[in-house]
Amino acid sequence: MPDTFDSTAEGFNRPRINMDETWKIALEQIQLHVSPQNFIAWFKNTTLSRIENGIATIECPNAFAKEWLDSNHSKLLTTILRTITKQPLDIVFAIASDNARSAPAEAESFDRYQEMTLSPEDAPIFNIPFTHQNLVEEAQAKASLNRSYLFETFVVGPSNRIAHAAAEAVAENLGRSYNPLFVHGGVGLGKTHLVQAIGNRVLNNDPNKKVLYVSSETFLNEMIESIRNSRTSEFRGNYRKLDMLIIDDIQFFSEWQRAQEELFHTYNTLFQAGKQIVFISDRPPKQIDNLMDRLRSRLEGGMVADISEPDYELRIAIVRQKAIDKGILLPDHILDFVARSFSDNIRELEGALIRIGTHVKISGIVPDESGVAKILKIDPASKRKKTSPRELIQEVCTQFNVSIRDVRGSRRTADFVMPRQVCMYLLRKELALPLEQIAKELNRSDHTTVLHAIERVEMRMEEDREFKSRVEGVKVG
Repeated sequence: MPDTFDSTAEGFNRPRINMDETWKIALEQIQLHVSPQNFIAWFKNTTLSRIENGIATIECPNAFAKEWLDSNHSKLLTTILRTITKQPLDIVFAIASDNARSAPAEAESFDRYQEMTLSPEDAPIFNIPFTHQNLVEEAQAKASLNRSYLFETFVVGPSNRIAHAAAEAVAENLGRSYNPLFVHGGVGLGKTHLVQAIGNRVLNNDPNKKVLYVSSETFLNEMIESIRNSRTSEFRGNYRKLDMLIIDDIQFFSEWQRAQEELFHTYNTLFQAGKQIVFISDRPPKQIDNLMDRLRSRLEGGMVADISEPDYELRIAIVRQKAIDKGILLPDHILDFVARSFSDNIRELEGALIRIGTHVKISGIVPDESGVAKILKIDPASKRKKTSPRELIQEVCTQFNVSIRDVRGSRRTADFVMPRQVCMYLLRKELALPLEQIAKELNRSDHTTVLHAIERVEMRMEEDREFKSRVEGVKVG
């Protein structure tokens, strides 16, 4: 392909771009973000044909590849090409000129399409995504899985490496490697992403597998409805015929003895049939209060893997990956600033990038660090980002001479209720956590409890100076 200039007004001052070399570099970057199978299927036979008027044209071998890349990978390709060329490019996809005549008409059948254009070497590759992908996507929807939660997009570091290795082992050896797999860790650290990646890998390998991801709340609600409507046999059958069951927020079962009984028998049925069970929790089984001993024993009977807060190296890797995924072009020093500002929650990192990206899109200006701090409403020197939720809870427990187990437990005596409410108040006022996250941090069922607690603490602080001093004496940062 010939080299070209960008013919925009200022484009004539830019250096000549070598299409072949640029695309070679781009393909190397693409391989870091997609699976080998996807790379061979969709990117191997593509070329960068030209860059004109701020538009990069990528040629594809046939109509289906063109449509697939446009629908599924345009954002990734745009980000990579902008980064390589240092130009604000947009991209379009076209069918390679030497294949244009043999591109199938829309009315032609898939069987006819297979007979055309594809070599014997390529045919098995393209046959798999075309017929297989629809089945996979349908199975993912039935399983309540997020299709974007893949092993390929999960960034691995010291804080999650063991959990990641266990998850991949489960995905490739369903019911035989670690059963059950119990993944625990704080809010926003990637637990759900990792375990749903197991389900997505399983269904990609075999879309006929019966996989289901449910929250503890969904399980409880379905159980209650089945009892109310005298349909418990149907409820049990739906769960006990699965090949893989994933249950999130298992810690909330602690308040429901009947649900624990149901889960125990469901677990036994699946386990004895060699089916896979995966649990997610914000704490290990031994720290979940009010669990039946026999259920706790089952939860601890396989692999218990934790995901801890990411270190700086992992955070910066995550920020860069998220920026590519979302098509947000930012200088390295800004990505570094974001990674340093949010130390204990990957979800916060993603939210920060989205806010910055929105600002850049609207204003057309890439902010410096002080500008980013204003957008994110962060004082770089403030205490807010230096304290994790667990550290704050521990400080409250020290101030009020109770344990974390006490404030996260179910006991409702005054000695435990007030420190628990103070934790909720400070998590909201000092760390600005969402109400739902605060409820999870303290093992409460819903956010209305948090609102009530905040009101109670504020009222008492107005009436009781000594109490106010104790609350303000909690060290944050």
